Amino acid sequence: MAPEVFMEKKMNFGTDIFALGIVIFECLTGIHPFLAGNEQETISNIRIGKPAQLPNWVPTEMKELIIEMLDKV
Repeated sequence: MAPEVFMEKKMNFGTDIFALGIVIFECLTGIHPFLAGNEQETISNIRIGKPAQLPNWVPTEMKELIIEMLDKV
């Protein structure tokens, strides 16, 4: 879920871009980019945290795109 969902803000196209970034990240790595030890920590990471590092084998251009998609505005 996008940060807007947890913060009860209005969703827009940016919400969809964020969600797609998560899906792409998970397809490449098999893990959620904001996964933490428990549900509350994961939600906190989604709201204010940084995503996990992508593996070195992911091309730089793709890394930059995914990080931009996961950026919180």
